[in-house]
Amino acid sequence: MKVIRASFAQKAIIDRLRIIKLGRELTTLSPVELNLHLTTPELELFNRLSKNPRRQRQFYYGRLLCKELLISTQSTVQKMNEINIINEEELPFKGRPILEGSANASISISHEDELVVGAISMDSFIGVDYCKIRQLPVMNAVFSKYELKVLNDAYDPAEREFTSCLMWSIKEAVLKAFGVGFHYGFQAIEILMTPDELDIVLNDDRLIEMYDSNMLKIDISYFTYEDYVISTCRLMKKEQIGDNAKSFA
Repeated sequence: MKVIRASFAQKAIIDRLRIIKLGRELTTLSPVELNLHLTTPELELFNRLSKNPRRQRQFYYGRLLCKELLISTQSTVQKMNEINIINEEELPFKGRPILEGSANASISISHEDELVVGAISMDSFIGVDYCKIRQLPVMNAVFSKYELKVLNDAYDPAEREFTSCLMWSIKEAVLKAFGVGFHYGFQAIEILMTPDELDIVLNDDRLIEMYDSNMLKIDISYFTYEDYVISTCRLMKKEQIGDNAKSFA
């Protein structure tokens, strides 16, 4: 077990994140839009989702948002259909989006319900996730006994609904930043949060090894968007010391 005190703030990192709300009605994406914005390998993945039009739209807009962010950070203009975002195919990183041909860019996409959120970072490993603010139906399945104890002890009943959703989105964002998602299980990490402090507990030796080998610091930020809470995790890379480390604060 390894306990890491994370920096924690309520803020939106708008230079690294974009959001789109799709709405309930499914409009058809035109071939022109698809060919302008997706590479040939991405189009093949898009077409595999033909039985699920909502999932197709989430796939398309997730990549569109990340490509817009990538282009905004580059000094040279690159066409969207030349930027290839692929997914890792091997466990434990299966499903993680990566930018083909780039060793520095870290990408994260969250899509569920009506929102699609894309985030990028060139100086850290990034993960983003959101949760609709509501009474979570599976508290005992996704949180450990200790997480539930801290939640119940530190917050009054009126605050627990929001805080449990915030904890859930942070947990997913951290695991996405590590690149593993839930392949190591719900209890691979614990989020121990009080109104003043946030500790990330790594319970899996593989995550501890990744952190000790590659990372220096965990930065968590969150904000609300309509009736959702959106959380971002940035894991500072060891080689990013100096100016980039300053920009991480």
